Amino acid sequence: MAVFFVVTGISACSSTDSKDQTVVSPTTSEGPVTGFVRDGQVLHVSRNDVTVKVQASGGELILQGDNLTVTVSGNVGDLILTGSNNTVTSGDAEWLEVYGSSNTVKAGGVSSTVRIEGSRNDVSFSGGPSVRVRGTNNTVNGKPQ
Repeated sequence: MAVFFVVTGISACSSTDSKDQTVVSPTTSEGPVTGFVRDGQVLHVSRNDVTVKVQASGGELILQGDNLTVTVSGNVGDLILTGSNNTVTSGDAEWLEVYGSSNTVKAGGVSSTVRIEGSRNDVSFSGGPSVRVRGTNNTVNGKPQ
């Protein structure tokens, strides 16, 4: 079964019969990256200096880059962010990971685990998950870690 998704404002993307989706090579001048992810799928965005808008209904969202502005509508299974100076707003997630520095992440409820590694990250969410923090000057739900 083919995986279908909509991506606009980018110069290249790939979609195969596998469950993975990869978005590559968007630039600021080409506009935002827009896509969706569902249960059993992975959406991987790897780029700097772009706006990313994702419709989520489960699945895994992997974001790699610097200076990203990300809005996730709906709930995602796993949300993984790697990079610096990123701003992410999301609905609920089962699992949340933030790696890097100076990231701001606002998620809805997180049901399983929050992992933060790096410095100067500001992460907020609701729920009572297990929280693991490594690094310096991180803030979790308004409390220094």
